[in-house]
Amino acid sequence: MDLQSLTLLVEILDAGNLSAAARRLKMSRANVSYHLNQLERSVGAQLVRRTTRRAEATEIGLRLYQHGVAIQTELLAARESVTTLGEGLQGRVRLSVPSGYGQLVMADWLIDFKRQYPGIVLDVVFENRIEDLLRDEVDIAVRVIPEPPQNLVARDQGPVRYVACASRDCMHRSTRCPCNSTNCRARRWSRPPSSAGSCACRPTRARRGAR
Repeated sequence: MDLQSLTLLVEILDAGNLSAAARRLKMSRANVSYHLNQLERSVGAQLVRRTTRRAEATEIGLRLYQHGVAIQTELLAARESVTTLGEGLQGRVRLSVPSGYGQLVMADWLIDFKRQYPGIVLDVVFENRIEDLLRDEVDIAVRVIPEPPQNLVARDQGPVRYVACASRDCMHRSTRCPCNSTNCRARRWSRPPSSAGSCACRPTRARRGAR
């Protein structure tokens, strides 16, 4: 018994008789009958009850038919998988991004990426921890930090500048930078008549780390 024999059995039972199966397989009826007899001889049992108009499966024939259909389905799925493998990027990527920066800045980027690469499943986690990306099974992490941990491979993506904003009334009540940082260089606010004050806090650079 081999795949070709099972395919023959499936075609016979799907067609309903030997003549129709022969037309599907582009074989003569006698040739189809011969190969069916060889299959039944190898199995040691009758697989198809033949009449002048109909071919019906025996109990053993029905079991083999079901296995044959399952094998054909798997082969078709394998061919389709190989055919579509090189047509586009596929897979799952677990991405960890900062909660605020990810939602306010990166959300639109992620949506555009998904539209461009529909075969990639993005598993996005909004968090700020950087302790153990391996434990969390993170593929790529984006963090806004001065320096990345030494155990990660990081790429500098550019500066992230923070701007402190306040209402005009708030600025008149206080001359201290709203960031309240002890390291802030803007001890006092400059208040031009037509604009809000600006904070001189040092910018932090955004880095992307990957395990």
